[in-house]
Amino acid sequence: MRVRNSFIIILFIPLIQFFAQTNKIQKPEHISSFSYNCTKLNINNISTYIYNDGRLDLAPTFNAGFIFPKGSGKSAIFQTGFLWGLKYGSGFIRVGGTQYATKIIPGIILPNGEPEEQDSIIQRVYRVRRDYKTSDFSSEINDGEGTYSEIYERYHKDWNEWPADRGAPYVDMDKNGAYNPTTDIPGYPGASQTCWFVANDVHPDNMGIFSYRRVNLEIQFITWAYANNEKLKNTIYRSYKLINKSTELYDDMYISIWSDIDIGDATDDLVGCDSNLSLGFAYNSSNKDQQYGISAPSIGILLCQGPIVEGKSTDEAIFNRRVIPGKKNLGMTSFIHQFTAENPFLEYDPMMPYYPPYYFLMQGLHPTLGTPFVNPVTNKSTKYLVSGDPITGNGWVDGVLQNPGDRKIMMTSGPFTMFPGDTQEIIYAITVGHSIDNKNSFKVMKHYSLLNCYDYLNDYIESFPDENIYTPYEYVLYQNYPNPFNPVTKIKFDLPVPNQVSLKIYDILGKEIITLVDDFLEAGIYEIEFNAENLSSGI
Repeated sequence: MRVRNSFIIILFIPLIQFFAQTNKIQKPEHISSFSYNCTKLNINNISTYIYNDGRLDLAPTFNAGFIFPKGSGKSAIFQTGFLWGLKYGSGFIRVGGTQYATKIIPGIILPNGEPEEQDSIIQRVYRVRRDYKTSDFSSEINDGEGTYSEIYERYHKDWNEWPADRGAPYVDMDKNGAYNPTTDIPGYPGASQTCWFVANDVHPDNMGIFSYRRVNLEIQFITWAYANNEKLKNTIYRSYKLINKSTELYDDMYISIWSDIDIGDATDDLVGCDSNLSLGFAYNSSNKDQQYGISAPSIGILLCQGPIVEGKSTDEAIFNRRVIPGKKNLGMTSFIHQFTAENPFLEYDPMMPYYPPYYFLMQGLHPTLGTPFVNPVTNKSTKYLVSGDPITGNGWVDGVLQNPGDRKIMMTSGPFTMFPGDTQEIIYAITVGHSIDNKNSFKVMKHYSLLNCYDYLNDYIESFPDENIYTPYEYVLYQNYPNPFNPVTKIKFDLPVPNQVSLKIYDILGKEIITLVDDFLEAGIYEIEFNAENLSSGI
């Protein structure tokens, strides 16, 4: 009988010196680049607003603020928010977050459980771009942000005052585990433009749109985008890092991405979901949109990384750009589409001041009855409304039971638990598909939604082996898998910069057995197959 083989694997990479560069629909008004509580993400074809109280995609004029294409004055989303629901303390249901209004305030939660001063300049939305010292800022200037000197001053200030000590992301160039402003690079690793702020739910008014009682939740928010990348030119990414800063357990917790999607004219939209992909989407019902005409775009919101829960020994979860064995990330667990008064399913006021409707909706249940929804095509209960295929018309497709109109969607993931001090990280992408008509825009959106989440969804690594859009920020050689193996195993490694790479197999005595790689490689993720079929058994 053949003995299973096990190998010691060593990756040789030359050291490199790194250097750091010291009516709803209206065109938004000019926004000053010095507005500390609001800024724009606008490095690619999308231009949108970010506020330090958690509101997103809303213009300062309280009109739609998610502009696509940038500079066109055409808008595709009115507003986006983030909600949570949980059982707190003795089991009381508490729901909070941002919708049209917000119960989030800027700043961290102090050790005594109270919030920081929320009106300080340090509570601003910070924004950086890696090339700010050499950029002409044409993207920002053409987007109405102000003069070159104004924009430069804002970037320079945020770069030099980057709050890494408060949780803002950075590239640890000197690999010492601490932020060094002279060598490390502020911003999300690899991103062209990053916005960051920290907020909390310790609102001075404990009553509001959700009759909200605080749970001492701190939220670190990151949004980022990439320039000069064909696949990512119509995509932005968003991350919520949630920290339980209370002394109580958050039990049966859910998180929801809520969005009022208005693709041009707000009265002719349709929505849907693909539960297998954790994708919610919206598209125009015809090719006659008031703003976009015959080429209305389609919007996709893809949950790239859901909350972490316990998994099997073979499962792997992603957290903080690291793989966590024995855990798994939850996907989308319910999808609800909201209407106005015409909605026969969700007959409730979206500003209703008590908890059960929202908490029921997060569970995929009727907001007032707490009962399952029924798919009208299959007559079976479902947590995923309008989950049919808009292209083929198969399944429960929006527009059959209700006319096209003003749509809101709520994508939820849960339940999960957070103990005091626990942290969870949620990442999603918004992708715009734009083509010659509404159906082709939908197809383009779905195609790029899959490619753009390649960073985070392990399932797509096999599906798109050549679509290496993720650039690592440090050298990593992962444990080969499977191990032990007979006779084939895979070896994965991360290469943050182009470099000469040698990947060699040695036996336990230090004798070289085989060279798998000896070549100059571009930056990226690599996975090499090692077949030991022709080698003798042993270690």
